Amino acid sequence: MAITFDKKQIVSTTELISSFGEYLERDLYDHDIFIFNRNTPEAVLVTYERYEQMKNQLEELRDLLEHVAIYGIVEQRKTSLEKKISLEELKKEYGL
Repeated sequence: MAITFDKKQIVSTTELISSFGEYLERDLYDHDIFIFNRNTPEAVLVTYERYEQMKNQLEELRDLLEHVAIYGIVEQRKTSLEKKISLEELKKEYGL
């Protein structure tokens, strides 16, 4: 997925070093800042609030993916042609 940058979102490492305070006070609350080094994106500067929001969303998505995977396994086992054994038969077979 390609990301498009607005010109005001791009800053070089040199410019950021010399004007870091200005970017924190002004630009950062309007939009993310993409930090370029030798015309290559190297990092993104975001507010702490936005970082927390993104981190929480990522954790929620990971949890959702795990639930979807588990659901898929359960559904696959429900329709499996493999022999099914009851818990009682399993206990009896293994002497539990």
